[in-house]
Amino acid sequence: MIQPSLGSRLYEDEDSAILFGQPPEVLKGLLLHGIDNFDTLVLPDIKKKNGSLTNSLEFSLYFFLFVSKGLAQGRRLNLVGERTDISHALRLLRITLFGPTREELES
Repeated sequence: MIQPSLGSRLYEDEDSAILFGQPPEVLKGLLLHGIDNFDTLVLPDIKKKNGSLTNSLEFSLYFFLFVSKGLAQGRRLNLVGERTDISHALRLLRITLFGPTREELES
């Protein structure tokens, strides 16, 4: 068990790496610990604690896509959490990578 940043933990074994909590500083912490891959994100049910975000998912998603080249290597990212939170994470990824739809822009 590694603590990449305050509010997050990374569990690793021979087969997988699971990241619990995704505060904004998690990317820097993963890089400082020499972590180059994870395959599961456990989404926090508490979105903010003591005035700090606990779920800045864009950093973790970008890390998987661009730093560890997960998609390019044919790996899949598992998201564990409430259905609504997973839906929001996928929407965030779509908007940040491809931009909003016309309807989203107009609303």
